[in-house]
Amino acid sequence: MIFTTIRPRQGYAAYCQPQTSKVDSHNRYQPKVNVLETESTFQIQVAVPGWKKENLAISLEKDVLVVNAKQAEKTDKITAFNRYEFGQQDFTKRFQLPKNVEVENIIATTNDGVLTINLPKRVDTNENTSRAIPVA
Repeated sequence: MIFTTIRPRQGYAAYCQPQTSKVDSHNRYQPKVNVLETESTFQIQVAVPGWKKENLAISLEKDVLVVNAKQAEKTDKITAFNRYEFGQQDFTKRFQLPKNVEVENIIATTNDGVLTINLPKRVDTNENTSRAIPVA
């Protein structure tokens, strides 16, 4: 089973306000995630609407899969919105991987605003280690 690192929210008002500082917005926004397990693979789906794949980074730190999204530096003038309800915010999402994941064969793709990470399971060749031993 794959576990995500959960951080408590900073309060509803702070969560809903637009962020103006990169330091303040780091790790506040957490994207929606689906995790699927089949017999041969784990699949993680991360909602990343509007993100370009160049701004997404996936790394492996020991047995933790880290998904980072960082906006490209903007040089144009900041727009003052009358109402601000959505936008892109930098985020980091961590997934504790189980021991049976083949880390060498992890594949990530993006399609229609969903980042899909396929984590194949390691085939255990020692599945039948239990057996009866006859006494001679």
